[in-house]
Amino acid sequence: MDKLRTLIVDDEAPAVENVRLLLNRFPFIEIVGACSDGRSAIEFIRRESPVLVFLDIQMPEVSGFEVLRELSPDNLPYIIFVTAYDHYAIQAFEINAVDYLLKPFTEERFELAVRRAQEAYENRSARRWNEKIKALLQADAAGPSTVFLKKLSVRVGSRIKFIPVEEVIRISAENQYVRIHTSGQTYLMRHSLNKLENELSPDDFYRVHRSAIVNIHAVQQVEPYFKGDYTLYLRDGTQTKLSRKRSEGLRRLLSW
Repeated sequence: MDKLRTLIVDDEAPAVENVRLLLNRFPFIEIVGACSDGRSAIEFIRRESPVLVFLDIQMPEVSGFEVLRELSPDNLPYIIFVTAYDHYAIQAFEINAVDYLLKPFTEERFELAVRRAQEAYENRSARRWNEKIKALLQADAAGPSTVFLKKLSVRVGSRIKFIPVEEVIRISAENQYVRIHTSGQTYLMRHSLNKLENELSPDDFYRVHRSAIVNIHAVQQVEPYFKGDYTLYLRDGTQTKLSRKRSEGLRRLLSW
């Protein structure tokens, strides 16, 4: 059997190395490269035509989904998606039978994904595989209608910790990251505030100003501040500003 020429795409070097080490156990896999961002992945795939790609979904600037949209839909490699985010896309993967690895994954789950790709390649089922990827991309482009994040995944050392959204008090922008605030603990998460706003239920979370989202169930008091702005007092004893432009929406949600 021809070897599966394989590309690894992930913006985190430890994740790339982990996948590389696991792939070295399979004699039918040939690792032909690794890319740390979506744009270089697009160029590499177009130039080298790898058979199999381990593709991280959440990458800055160009996501895994955007990488696929830039490629010819009739000549896609076999894709194993890799993600640390347990949200609506995972359900789409399961429905469309496109394999994925949810970080942190076990060696057994990794082997299952590789074997599925091997079987698809041996059976030359690329057309069926690509049709399922197209369906997934269409589902992602439409966006989630009723399914929102139930947990946020954050990296703590070498591990991934999952935080139930009801434990989150507020979320603040911090350069290229967001900081998740819970009672007595904060975590950095590689995500944009704009994207996270769309992935959280609007019944539970509200953008109170340009750089912050709050859990509306954590708001205990509201106090006028200055020129239409307000101060919000949260259940962990912290405060944050509610801008005048965004006050009306929160007023409706809290009925004050």
